[in-house]
Amino acid sequence: MQDLKRSITASTAAEVLAAVGVLLWRIWAVLLTRNPYDWGLILALYWLFSIAAAGRKAWAPVTIAVGAGLLLVYAWGQVPHTLATLGIAP
Repeated sequence: MQDLKRSITASTAAEVLAAVGVLLWRIWAVLLTRNPYDWGLILALYWLFSIAAAGRKAWAPVTIAVGAGLLLVYAWGQVPHTLATLGIAP
């Protein structure tokens, strides 16, 4: 259970504001249809999660899932370019 009465340090508040700023910037800069596949948006959400869940059990599995998801996003965008460069594009 989280202690809601603990004080938030200035550095934690600054980190949360920076993560929210990156999140809002990526939502504004990227087309809405591309938002679920945007690595910057995914990392900003993960950044907020890592601030909130530091030291908890769920942190490691979520980190693995986010890493795997980022790998899939990268492959989804990069594989067609690689195949086209090699001359074996469908």
